[in-house]
Amino acid sequence: MPEITVEVTPEGRNRSRLPDCFTPGATLLQWLYQRGRLEEIRQTLRVQRQGGYCTVDVIAFLVTFFSAGGESMRECAEEMQPWRQQIAGPIGLKSLPHQSSVSRFCSAVRDGELRSQWQRLLFDACDGYSVLKQPSTGHCDADGVRWDVFDFDPSTLAVRQRGLPSDSETPEAQRRAAETAPGYPGRHRGETMLSRMLLRHSGSGLWLGVEVHPGNGDIRGAFERSVQTTASICKQATPSKLRGIVRCDGAHGHVPYITACQEAGLDIVTRISHYGLFEREDIQHHLASAVWTPVSDSTSGPRREAAELGEVTLTPDKSTRRKDGKPYEPVKARVIATRAYTDNDKGAGIVLNGMLHELFATTLSPSPWPPEDVATLYLARSDIENAIEQAHELCNLGRIYSYHLPGQEFITAVGLMVYNLQTTIGTQIAGSPETVPEQSLRTSTNTPDTPDNADISNAMVPAIELRKAENKLGQLMDTLDWDAITGPLQPAWQRPHGWPYLCCPRGNLLKPNRPGTHASNKNPRLYLQIPHAKCNVCAASDECEVGSASNRRISTTVSPEFAEYADAAVVELRKAQNKVPKETTEAEPKQTRPAIQQKNRQGKGFTALWTPSAPPAQRPMFDMQVPLFLPAEARKVARCALSRIEIFVTCDIPTPPNKPRLVASDKKEKSKRRKSWSERLRYNDLPNNAQVNLRVAIEPDNAWAMALYQSGGQTQLEQAA
Repeated sequence: MPEITVEVTPEGRNRSRLPDCFTPGATLLQWLYQRGRLEEIRQTLRVQRQGGYCTVDVIAFLVTFFSAGGESMRECAEEMQPWRQQIAGPIGLKSLPHQSSVSRFCSAVRDGELRSQWQRLLFDACDGYSVLKQPSTGHCDADGVRWDVFDFDPSTLAVRQRGLPSDSETPEAQRRAAETAPGYPGRHRGETMLSRMLLRHSGSGLWLGVEVHPGNGDIRGAFERSVQTTASICKQATPSKLRGIVRCDGAHGHVPYITACQEAGLDIVTRISHYGLFEREDIQHHLASAVWTPVSDSTSGPRREAAELGEVTLTPDKSTRRKDGKPYEPVKARVIATRAYTDNDKGAGIVLNGMLHELFATTLSPSPWPPEDVATLYLARSDIENAIEQAHELCNLGRIYSYHLPGQEFITAVGLMVYNLQTTIGTQIAGSPETVPEQSLRTSTNTPDTPDNADISNAMVPAIELRKAENKLGQLMDTLDWDAITGPLQPAWQRPHGWPYLCCPRGNLLKPNRPGTHASNKNPRLYLQIPHAKCNVCAASDECEVGSASNRRISTTVSPEFAEYADAAVVELRKAQNKVPKETTEAEPKQTRPAIQQKNRQGKGFTALWTPSAPPAQRPMFDMQVPLFLPAEARKVARCALSRIEIFVTCDIPTPPNKPRLVASDKKEKSKRRKSWSERLRYNDLPNNAQVNLRVAIEPDNAWAMALYQSGGQTQLEQAA
């Protein structure tokens, strides 16, 4: 057998060497300290409290905690206890606070006290612009122009409330989560909840804002503040013209949210639930002849097709008001429709003719952003859901650290700061690529196969011929005096330029007949008439301004030459209409989405001003380019570099002389006056006669860490074997 000997020496462990779990946090603090970021935090992030540690002291503790990857703050603080001076000394602090001090600090934070400084903490302090300016972090539209996409997403943390026993022998029960409130928790389980409003740059993966509210919270106020943060960051990236897109879910597809983006000079992409638009005959007719283009996806789910629906004017409810009490003005939004064959009955949308239809609203221009690209852009919103899970795994942000919600917001912001710091440092270590893949040219697209017709290109021919016939007749009818024809009617009657139909306020179409001859003057007349069956089911039939219930039509006198051309155009239009296959629902199985239809669908009384989209002037040149930057890989590079460092710190901090306990040092202490901000900051500053020796062992190929500590002045460097 081999001989094994064990030698035990009485020497203790090296008390100057920081444990490996605290080395990443100490290095991140050194990075912030050398760039002056900690000093900026000292001067700007201020919490008014009676005394004790200041904001920068608590941030130093939290950066160390989140970098260590622990789950329990109390256990991490106990492990950190022997090293509090060694971690704090190199950044000019006397000691790190204990977990109880952090808890008291968070309880002193007032609602909104630090909220205006999150951009400084999450973006400026982390040097976020160095990542944002990378060519691979932006979206490129069909014209090759770069855009920055920002995700706004409210997420929830649910709180279970167990039954508390109560009898005469026990004091009155008090719940610690008293600041949480009931709300809609989504897939989470809990009686009360808190909401986190998160803002994130999609391409770089940087977190830019966070707010914590009880229940479902003030979503509109948080959104408006996030929009202002987005506009401020976009001005740094593109000062000449803002090219920022705010991407959010269907809860924000309403007038106040679209208005907030428009007033800030940004664009928005969101989902809307105005499925009553599909009941309008004019929109049904438009979609029947629309060109449906396949939406790029991962091929793992239902294959979607997108079509341009047009421009819809959204009118706010009378009770929807601004903060100053003034009403919102109606807004115009471009609407995209998608459809897909699917057996899944979960999620948003409405089933029509066996296909799931969804609606998306945006303010982006149609030329650089065709409908299939808008749909692709919105569907990529799931990226933020993955990022939230990564933040939970990396920094354990899925926990509630403070039941005082402003304190929880502060802790969450610092955790997201550590997340951003790793992304920034990983980008600096890996370096910026000299070239990025070129944007590919857009090729002709074929609609994906469907169960009913594999050769969809042939099926689209009748719809294209119908659109050509409508354009021909519409251009001819543009020459008529429509101000005189529709003058007596209310403004809601529409006849978009280039359209051969007149649309009533309820969305029904008055279609042209072949020009006839009036019995009295023998002059040709053009009639626009609506089928009698449409008026019978209309709720506003009794108040209609056109004709009688049995004969809803208007007419105008035309010239013989016009009548001749119009007659031929109407005949051509009817032939094209007869070639379009009629969609039948006789054999359609019973739909399995009644709850969704009833909840999302607007009824017969829903009206909206709608203008059909004009065909694009030219075909898009490029395919939309998504960001190719890999933020998770950047964080992996940073963690690898941070873990290959050994730090040795010795601190000699003289003990201050004991002062008389019963005698005040000056008049201010005697009267217990409020301390100035500079006096509060000096509470945990290193004294002038303190001595801190920092020795670092770095592997030879860790050039980033070598450069960091070489710029640190008196740091002693050693190359690790």
